[in-house]
Amino acid sequence: MSHHYPQTVTPATGRKTVAATGTPEALTTGHVYAQSVELVAQKQQGSANAGTVYIGWTSGNGEQDRPLAPGDTWVITAPDGKKLDLAEIYIDPANPGDGVTWTAV
Repeated sequence: MSHHYPQTVTPATGRKTVAATGTPEALTTGHVYAQSVELVAQKQQGSANAGTVYIGWTSGNGEQDRPLAPGDTWVITAPDGKKLDLAEIYIDPANPGDGVTWTAV
C-alpha cells in the first residue's frame, strides 16, 4: 500500500524596519516569491510601531498609499498562476525604526 502525501509548503518569515522616514525600502533585499504574504505593522513580534507604516509597489517617496496603523494586518494575494516578489513591496514608516513583520507562502 503506497501513501500519497500532499505537497507541503514551509512559510517564509521575516521583519523589516526602516531607519529613516521618507526613504522607502524594499521588504526583502533579494527576490522572495510567494502566492500570498501577510504584513503586520510592528517592529518585531510583540513590539508595536510608534505610528503608521505605508506600503506600496514603488520606491518613490510618498508613493506608498496603503496605510497600516500599529498592529494592523494586510494580506496580499497574487492572482491564480502568478507570484508576488516581496522585493517589489516597499515600506515607508511615519516614525524612524518602525516596520512590519511578514509571513509568506
